[in-house]
Amino acid sequence: MYLHLDCNQLLSRDARILIPSAGAGTIEVVPHNTLNAWIGGWMMQPTTPIDPLLYPFHANMERLWSVWRKLDYGNDYPTDPDWLDATFLFWDENAVMRRVKVRDFVDLNALGYRYEEVNDASWIFFDNSTSPGAP
Repeated sequence: MYLHLDCNQLLSRDARILIPSAGAGTIEVVPHNTLNAWIGGWMMQPTTPIDPLLYPFHANMERLWSVWRKLDYGNDYPTDPDWLDATFLFWDENAVMRRVKVRDFVDLNALGYRYEEVNDASWIFFDNSTSPGAP
């Protein structure tokens, strides 16, 4: 089943009302998981990092997340210390295993990411349904 959701619905925690299995929002389900499964079958495998689509695809997911957070709908990361202090193990660029916290990754500026500013959010609620006379 396909649902036509505007950007705020797509990313919001309220999306679980529309799609209960979505959890905190539907961006994880659609488009993220859907595209992961469609791209040559590689995205669901441990070989994912060698797929040339991985970086641009995930970079765009991060960009969309950043846009949504800046739209002033009260969209922000949880402040619960249990969430912020949850840890994960990653290999760094020197092949050294590092334990990192979620809070280490929530400040995109500190990570060196800069995205184009979104000053006009009118496109978010654009009616993308087709009219009867549309080709």
